[in-house]
Amino acid sequence: MDKNIHEQYALLRSEVERVLGLPLRQYGDFVRLEENIMLRHREHISSTTLRRFWGYQSDQVSELREASLDILAHYVGYKDWKHFVCTDISDVQSGRSDGRKTHVSELRSGDMLRLLWNPGRDVVVRFEGQDLFTVLESKKSKLREGDTFHCHTFIDDMPLVLTCLVSQGLPPTNYVCGQKNGIRFFHLSKEL
Repeated sequence: MDKNIHEQYALLRSEVERVLGLPLRQYGDFVRLEENIMLRHREHISSTTLRRFWGYQSDQVSELREASLDILAHYVGYKDWKHFVCTDISDVQSGRSDGRKTHVSELRSGDMLRLLWNPGRDVVVRFEGQDLFTVLESKKSKLREGDTFHCHTFIDDMPLVLTCLVSQGLPPTNYVCGQKNGIRFFHLSKEL
């Protein structure tokens, strides 16, 4: 296995354990992860596949099909495996987050969120469905009204990574809100 892919796999396993909130060390841990993925994302990946990917049954880690990697990348907040690999998270500090969290599976089309981060950024976004959001209002931010982006999870006091941000005809890019101190988010009524 290529060294770079080995490092990416190790990073993905670490991120999955962080999101799940426990290290995968026992048979039951993999069953729990399988159930958690199904419950949160309605996607199926078998505990057998997960055990092979973690090297639980042997000392050698098995490579996964891209569809299985997509499921795990989605579980940790990325659109798919390619977005996970393309995002430079080498500067992100590791650690658990006990902040309040909202996943897109908890939202309905038309739901609005207010995002706040320092210094004085104030952005209102509308959930369009799937994992797509549209910026409705923006104060002191580089985000502009009408911009669209993809995002899976909002966690208080953590940086917010927007993928495939489309702004005024520019090529899609990734954007991080609250990189140093994180963001705060609030659910708004459907009428501002």
